[in-house]
Amino acid sequence: MKLLLCAAIVALCAAIGRLLTNRIRERLTFFRSYQSAIVRLTDHVVGANMPVGEALRSCGSGVMAQCADELQSTPFARLEAIWRTCFAAAVKQKGSLNKQDAEMVAAGGAAIESLCGNPTAQQAGGYIKRLEKYVGALETEKQRKGKLLSTSGVLAGLLIALLVI
Repeated sequence: MKLLLCAAIVALCAAIGRLLTNRIRERLTFFRSYQSAIVRLTDHVVGANMPVGEALRSCGSGVMAQCADELQSTPFARLEAIWRTCFAAAVKQKGSLNKQDAEMVAAGGAAIESLCGNPTAQQAGGYIKRLEKYVGALETEKQRKGKLLSTSGVLAGLLIALLVI
């Protein structure tokens, strides 16, 4: 009976470790798709000289299309404020994103707004470079913490199992 209990404890702790690892993976997946959408958006604004509303719609993302609709319905509102409002709901919906992640996404509004005033490749590159560094840091964190969390979950389960015996 104790052996079965110990095995259940180890399995439960390992599952908790995997769940924490999955949260990091979800953050990374979100930011990779966000980065891709931002690159497409800046390419459309800078390369194709497309208005920002059309460029937002062409990215295909639900949140960006929502920003485009909001921008069209309130043309005198600042894009940064619309961006924050639209992405705040998306960030809240993603439970795996933390406060620093939300700030990085919110900074995109200011970057896109400044891009509208000066649609050059240099202007677009600033935020994209910051985003690339952030995604790189998340990848490093995933590699480092993913193994650590999985291993610590199993070890914690084994320790508790030893205490039970």
